[in-house]
Amino acid sequence: MKSFYDELNETYPEHIVIVKIGNRYVVHGRGADVINRILGYEVYQDGNFGRAVSGADEKEITRALAENGYGYVIWDKGEIAKRFLPSRIVDETLEYVRNLPPNVVRLESDVIVEIDGTPVPFKIVKPNEIKSFEGIISYESPIGKALIGHPVGATVIAKTPTGDLQMKILSLKN
Repeated sequence: MKSFYDELNETYPEHIVIVKIGNRYVVHGRGADVINRILGYEVYQDGNFGRAVSGADEKEITRALAENGYGYVIWDKGEIAKRFLPSRIVDETLEYVRNLPPNVVRLESDVIVEIDGTPVPFKIVKPNEIKSFEGIISYESPIGKALIGHPVGATVIAKTPTGDLQMKILSLKN
């Protein structure tokens, strides 16, 4: 069975995942090795979650990752609190999403999907424009990633940290 950390790492494969627990920032797996190498934080075994490092200084951790070309997400209280990707990765992905054909979900698409029999509207935007409570989501979110490139009628599955979410695309406006 996959751990919460494994799910987050699969959802954000190009990032180092940092989880805020109380006043500590915990990083597992390959991220722990990176933090150990850059900052010298001691690696320890965290029960079933494997190798980990932790520290209280968010700015030190995030600055070191950014300066060394690593993207990161900070997960706090069930959602992303901060996110960073080096600009070269963002530029390449954004260009791809922007240039998809008009008959599929792409950047700036207004889309209505069916989830458990209920129509749910979304607008697909750049990460700095999200308003998740209004259904305005990033193309890099689990739901955005699942929808991008698919036409009306397609059924897709979003791999979210809380489990798989099946959606059918009902309508699309580009």
